[in-house]
Amino acid sequence: MNATILPLPGIRAPIQQIGHFIRIGHVGHKIESLLEQGRFPAGRVVVEASELKSQRDLLNAFKSRGIEIVLDTNVAELSEIGRFDGLAKSAPWAQNGGGGPLRPEHFRKDHPDDLLSAIARVAVKFKVDAILAPCHFLFYGSKDGWFDVDRKSCELLRDALDREGGKNISIDYPLMSTYADLRDDAVRGFFVAGLQSLPFENLWIRTSGFGSDATPVGCKRYLSALANIHNLGKPIIADSLGGLVGLSSLAFGVISGISHGIGENERFDAAGWNKPRKKAEEGKPGGGRSIRISIPGLDKSLTESELKSLAAASGGHRLVVCRDRSCCAHGVDDMISSWRAHALHRAVNSIRELEAVPDQRRARHFLDNEMTNATRIAHQISSLNVADVELSARLKKHSRKMDEMRSTLNNFHEIRGDLMPRAAALNARTDQHQSQIERNSK
Repeated sequence: MNATILPLPGIRAPIQQIGHFIRIGHVGHKIESLLEQGRFPAGRVVVEASELKSQRDLLNAFKSRGIEIVLDTNVAELSEIGRFDGLAKSAPWAQNGGGGPLRPEHFRKDHPDDLLSAIARVAVKFKVDAILAPCHFLFYGSKDGWFDVDRKSCELLRDALDREGGKNISIDYPLMSTYADLRDDAVRGFFVAGLQSLPFENLWIRTSGFGSDATPVGCKRYLSALANIHNLGKPIIADSLGGLVGLSSLAFGVISGISHGIGENERFDAAGWNKPRKKAEEGKPGGGRSIRISIPGLDKSLTESELKSLAAASGGHRLVVCRDRSCCAHGVDDMISSWRAHALHRAVNSIRELEAVPDQRRARHFLDNEMTNATRIAHQISSLNVADVELSARLKKHSRKMDEMRSTLNNFHEIRGDLMPRAAALNARTDQHQSQIERNSK
């Protein structure tokens, strides 16, 4: 007979803070508008080096509100033939490559351009709280020469920050690899061993070929792989990951936080980075794509026309329209006109709800609530009678995927739930930022 363990009076189950980083990208003016309207509830942001000059006022606004600022140097893009002349070309050090990609010698201490000191000076000038170390995508896994360069760069950056007046600026380390390498025990072990003694605070995992659209089996394998990185003893941030896949990773405790954009950057793919870019692939900052509107509870976004089609179907309005008056007071109209605010509101609320649950109960809470609701809503929406045959087929396929995801993660929890090692707790960089987190949680 199994004994029932009751918590002692007055002793609370541990509740670990969840890190939630919003990538600002190239639409800072849109974010500043949300901030001034009081519709930007996030406490941590990632800014691109390529946008520093144009977003200076926005950064000052973040600082005045105690929002933590993490700088992405864009070095990964600037070092690849398929990306160095794209959106990252406005970064302060983009021209160090002399009109081509950055090379390993640019990261040496004795190089005339002294790239790492330049990064440190910019970080101090713009008063960021942390920098993502200038790392590269490791196309060749444990045999990729960039890994040694990146490890040394992390150490040199720490020295440069201390020398340039940035002792209070933290370094986070972005490990960028393929999904296959993340899952490979030998490759993953090689990475972890190589990172052991480096001066960084949080480990960021950016996995090519993986994101919010992952299959149920892919999600389970991702959880298992991340659970085997915890012996590094560092908090883990899953970069470019959102949706239920990101939330499940938080619920199972294999990561300490997530980073994604607002309605975008929820999946990462480096395929083609190391090949010359085609002219047709070049996009414009903040444009060139149709908006995708987040549907509450569905774990799927829709175009404006698709949303209107479903809302007009018999019984569809109550299923797809945001009923949170603090988010979308005018229903469909607000979901469309203020889609960024709507997407951010939904993402932040989902994490707040999970963060309020004690650590060891989060997986079960997620499965019984978020996952169960997503399965139910997906099934109901897929049953709507809509004229768009292709949309109807995609919704039915999504419903089947939600069923499989729930079954797969339920089974995974039954087998490994109580045995899963949890990622290290994330710390606030400053007292001011901690106060902002507490205000946002109210």
